[in-house]
Amino acid sequence: MVTTVTGKNQITIPAPLARELKITTGTRLEWSKGEDAGTVRLRIKPSADNRVRELRDLGAPYRVKAPKIHATLQRMREEE
Repeated sequence: MVTTVTGKNQITIPAPLARELKITTGTRLEWSKGEDAGTVRLRIKPSADNRVRELRDLGAPYRVKAPKIHATLQRMREEE
């Protein structure tokens, strides 16, 4: 795939590649100089929404459901 840089230093990401990498409107990309001459490194920066979702998913196994909390409190009251 070949693209051309515009007069404003803009490029178009080919649609098949954008779909494969899940690059959509508003996706942030981090550019840096590659290790080899004439290469560029590109990293897709996760959005804040994705970060929050990932953190929420990490904590999912430790979440306590509301009915379980109520049952535990009721049992504790009965034991007192």
